[in-house]
Amino acid sequence: MDNSSFLESVIDHQNNHVKDWRTPLLNNLFTTVDDLRNELKEKNNQINKLLIFQELLLTKINYNKIPHTPVSSINTPTFSSPIKSSQPNTSSSILSSAILSPDTSFVYSEDGSDKNKNDNVTVRKKKKPTTEIVEEKSEVQLNEVRSLKHNEYLTLNKCKKPNSTSFPWPKNTVLIASDSIFNNIEEHRLSNKLNVKVRCFSGATVDDMFDYILPLLRKKPDHIILHVGTNNATSSTPEEIMVKIENLVMYIKQFLPAVNITISSPTIRADNGKANLTVINLTSLIRNSSLDMLDNSNIHCEHLGKKGLHLNGQGTGRLAINTINLIRKL
Repeated sequence: MDNSSFLESVIDHQNNHVKDWRTPLLNNLFTTVDDLRNELKEKNNQINKLLIFQELLLTKINYNKIPHTPVSSINTPTFSSPIKSSQPNTSSSILSSAILSPDTSFVYSEDGSDKNKNDNVTVRKKKKPTTEIVEEKSEVQLNEVRSLKHNEYLTLNKCKKPNSTSFPWPKNTVLIASDSIFNNIEEHRLSNKLNVKVRCFSGATVDDMFDYILPLLRKKPDHIILHVGTNNATSSTPEEIMVKIENLVMYIKQFLPAVNITISSPTIRADNGKANLTVINLTSLIRNSSLDMLDNSNIHCEHLGKKGLHLNGQGTGRLAINTINLIRKL
């Protein structure tokens, strides 16, 4: 064999070897490209369906915005019949009003009630589709709306009085109405002389306490300790919370004029810096007001739980000591 033929055989062998490993790769590549094309078609079909659905929604919204003229505003002509009838033809008047109204439809009636004798049909008004219109409001407008609703609530509840038939608590009963901060306080360990009742409402704001405390006023407690405002600190200013607390005190005085009310200062918060600043300023407002205050300023960050909102064991102990010292002075 000469050199040229040997070289040709070597080249052919290398080409065959290259074809052997390149062919599977090319097949995998073609398969991947086909799969991607199929996925792209499916995505395009989904996009087209979504566009059609969007057009349908816009069409429905535009239809709801079109003002419909009520039937009462249409001047319908009246015709006087030369023949006096002893009974009014109610079915014909119903049909005439239905023809003029765009919001009515005719359905066949299986029974004989309210149907036209000639056409055997009854009129049933369609329900107009309703849409909820959501308007974005600034924080100032939201605060104004909250204050208006709060004043309306106070006005409406002036006429409400606790049911006099409910059995009251014993004399010299202390009611502690609180959010979740007093959850771990044991009421029977707070006093040996007075009857103490602890009622906690987790997540309660000052607005919620108006509803929660009303059934408790039927028990006619002699002393009330309110611990509220902590859950308002994330959405309201100290001045707004203070106004609500004062309104809550006046609300209670309407039912129990002789009751002694004390405001427990809200505990600090380590979970939200803005809320903690609101709590500190709110405590200062309560201290400078004419309201009696249970001072909880000896509770610090090391007395809070892992989440920085509720009290740990040491914080609960300090809150209990503060409450016991106050109850001894009542």
